[in-house]
Amino acid sequence: MGVEPSLAGRGHGGRLLQQTLTGLARRWTTCVLRTEQPRNIAFYRKHGFKLVDESVVPVSGLPVWVFSRPLEKTR
Repeated sequence: MGVEPSLAGRGHGGRLLQQTLTGLARRWTTCVLRTEQPRNIAFYRKHGFKLVDESVVPVSGLPVWVFSRPLEKTR
């Protein structure tokens, strides 16, 4: 998921994420995601995700953060 940098900070990413989480909640109870972008960490935390793992890929040296968040069923 990404937002055009010139449109960042206007809530577009949050709305897109919420729509996605609503759809996932129809079938799943938890959302687990990963990011390789440090700038995404604050965004996911802001939207209720908890950091569950942080590592570095040995071959590439790429840092990876894994987040989890329970999904709420909608009626």
